Amino acid sequence: MPKVTCNPYRKDVNSEDYIAHTTSTAPRLRSDGTFHALEKLMKESLEQMLDRWRHRIWACIRPCLEEPCEYFLPRHIMNAIVDEVHVCSSLDNLKTLAAGWEYVDTHAEQPFNFLTEILTAFQQIFTDRRAAEQPSSDSEVDDGSAATGMERLQNTTVAVLRSFCRELRLSTTGNKTILVDRLAENFISTAVPFPTPDEIAERKSTLMAVDEPQVLGDKTNIPSPPSSPKKRKRERNVFVQNAN
Repeated sequence: MPKVTCNPYRKDVNSEDYIAHTTSTAPRLRSDGTFHALEKLMKESLEQMLDRWRHRIWACIRPCLEEPCEYFLPRHIMNAIVDEVHVCSSLDNLKTLAAGWEYVDTHAEQPFNFLTEILTAFQQIFTDRRAAEQPSSDSEVDDGSAATGMERLQNTTVAVLRSFCRELRLSTTGNKTILVDRLAENFISTAVPFPTPDEIAERKSTLMAVDEPQVLGDKTNIPSPPSSPKKRKRERNVFVQNAN
């Protein structure tokens, strides 16, 4: 077996022997929980980003134009980093994961900063996903507020309850208990706060102002109730007698 050096891309080293040597001696690292294990699509995206990164870095430090970026960061080391990248919460872990990389002592900090930025973005995706799966505490209506809101609805009038139902495009039929249950179910299911005492009082005042008859001077402009058939007949007879 030839002497194992740090880069399998060199012609004097057998790549298969080098890869077998590094993979057999590399210690198994465990995540400390800082980063979530990446999904398949995330790993594929990371591999592409890391490949572009090594091309960019190697273009700045390569000694001659004939040597490709494989000389700087071999593919098998890059794959090893991508497969277990979630354990790279520290620079030492990355160095351990990239065991055998020729430039690990001089350039490991650059990929570490690059990977930390990417892992932080991926971690935010996992955080947002968990937040979307769990209902927000702000949108939840606890039992106490629901009970208080229902009590306020029960203490108001049927006219006010029906007014809220019309505003929410709910049915206005039924007695007071049905109206209260209908409104409470709507408020809880839609996470809309129950009406406050001030809102209920304002709604009640508005309804009273609409129903209150208009007053002109000292007389109230109240329409007279319709006359009964007998009264209309008597009035007609009196009118005929006066005409004669």
